[in-house]
Amino acid sequence: MELFEEVGQTLSRTGQSLAQKARDTAQVTKLKLAVSEDERAIEGIYLSIGKAYCRMCEACSPEQLPSEATSEPIASLLASLRERKQQLLDKQQTIRVIQQVMICPKCGASCSAEGSFCTNCGASLQEAKAGVFSCPACGSKLKPGAAFCTQCGKPVR
Repeated sequence: MELFEEVGQTLSRTGQSLAQKARDTAQVTKLKLAVSEDERAIEGIYLSIGKAYCRMCEACSPEQLPSEATSEPIASLLASLRERKQQLLDKQQTIRVIQQVMICPKCGASCSAEGSFCTNCGASLQEAKAGVFSCPACGSKLKPGAAFCTQCGKPVR
């Protein structure tokens, strides 16, 4: 009988030990998942801060830029960003030409290049065909391919 009790106690201790290890492993796994979620959230916040800062710098004239925006690493990154955005706009324009689509200067909707009026807002597309664009927010004239209005700073696409 003593042998059975001893074996039972050993099995009980082993079972408790395994159960504790399983609980610890589960807790560590949950914590690691929470850490990963926090790291992703922090990266998202950094990304949001960076995007906000870039939008702020784009809306400023060179004289109005914050001093840190003119430092070499940031100025270089901002220049790269402007270059990439221009490349993106050029590629989007090429796609529109191939697809025979144009952007309405009033509402920004895609319209057939053969049409005379926007199918979304009814605005005349003749000015856009002639290369005259205006800001949908304030109405000021824009250069073709402009991403932001130089008068009010609003995005035009």
